[in-house]
Amino acid sequence: MIYKSNKLLYVLILIWTHILNVSESTVSFYHHKNDAYEDFDITTIYRITNISSFESSNGTFNEMNSCIEIHSGTNAIGMPIQDNDDDIHIISTNIKEIIDFESFQNNSRMSTSYNSNDWSQKTINLNGVSCNWDEYLSMNSGNQLNKCYKVFEYHRFRECLSDNAGYNSPDTCHFFTFYWTPDEDDQTCLTMTYYTKYNSGDKPFFITMDIINNEFNNTLISSTVLEQYDGITTLKTTDISFKNDQKYEFSLKLIATNRWQAERVDEYFKFGLIRIAQCSNYDEEDVRIISVDHNSGKKPKPYNILGNSIVEPSNYHGSCLNGGYIIKESSKCVCPPGFKGQFCETGCGENSYGSDCKGVCSIQSDMCRGKFMCTSYGCTCPTGLTGPSCNEECTMGTYGADCKQFCSKNCLNDMCDKYTGICLDGCSDGYIPPHCSESKCIFKCLMVNKQTHYL
Repeated sequence: MIYKSNKLLYVLILIWTHILNVSESTVSFYHHKNDAYEDFDITTIYRITNISSFESSNGTFNEMNSCIEIHSGTNAIGMPIQDNDDDIHIISTNIKEIIDFESFQNNSRMSTSYNSNDWSQKTINLNGVSCNWDEYLSMNSGNQLNKCYKVFEYHRFRECLSDNAGYNSPDTCHFFTFYWTPDEDDQTCLTMTYYTKYNSGDKPFFITMDIINNEFNNTLISSTVLEQYDGITTLKTTDISFKNDQKYEFSLKLIATNRWQAERVDEYFKFGLIRIAQCSNYDEEDVRIISVDHNSGKKPKPYNILGNSIVEPSNYHGSCLNGGYIIKESSKCVCPPGFKGQFCETGCGENSYGSDCKGVCSIQSDMCRGKFMCTSYGCTCPTGLTGPSCNEECTMGTYGADCKQFCSKNCLNDMCDKYTGICLDGCSDGYIPPHCSESKCIFKCLMVNKQTHYL
């Protein structure tokens, strides 16, 4: 046991020495576990192009009256989107999709080095276990744990590992490489969605992901050891300064602790690729414009990241403000589009949305008018707007998403900002701006009670 541990330690020292010699970058892993209660900043916007034929209250939509945009911001940048029964067909995106679900396609700015005979398409669930696509389609797709995902699995690790390695030394297999040339300088991060499955308790295999700049003597600029996890993972590497028109190399390699383990690798270990994409630390959001062909005749709906389902809205508001609510399984407030904060206390204001309020509806004069927004909160007209087509402004005394909130009764002249609920003409005597919902007596009474307590 000690002997095996020493060999494992030797391999780990080699790996970490390799990593310490490269430039600093930030690496994060997200394990897709069907965590519907982790709130990702994704807003689906239905831009209504034919106002007269769209009814937001109960209407379905078709390719004649809307187009669909999926905006991913903050923690959702670079993340794969749930395909929901294979109904997403992306027709435009600002994300640099390098490899996506269906095939590895070369183009003028990207080429791959791999043997297609060593890879095969299969379907797995979130735990990395094989599943049958046809059986899944006949099931209730609302249960995301039963959902199947298409992956490209590598199945020749044993043949790839060197025959010359000794039984007591680590063995390495370089099994996938692609080369690409960024066309913009602001592409500063790279994401890879993949799956791993270990059938051995001691997990004697490691995969490293290296990023190399071919323009400067093949300089290694980032190296990451993949976490040993059973299931689907998205790895995100940020703070990498990719330069326009310089050639980069992305390489995956497997390391086995010794030859004995290498001969059993195909029995003990599985690896599959789902997606590789470039993104930017500095972009405020990823934007995907999707085809509505598969959605025609259906009601608008929000999208989430791969694996995560959408929870049903709740009628329990608790301490949440501005129309936010709390779901049973979580103590966090779910905010309507246009509000943020622990209690949804902060309004984004005119023409803004997103968990950081950095999303912009439009640079045109219509701003958020005629746009229907779907998030983890549900689907609603934007703040300050209401009506069947989300193009009518809030009437006096109302504000917020779909104008469903009422200005505080302590707002002078019943006037509040239609986007945020802030009282425009000030508060009635004894109340605290900007929302005029708290009495000054709260603080005075607390002080009086405190003084009385010490008498």
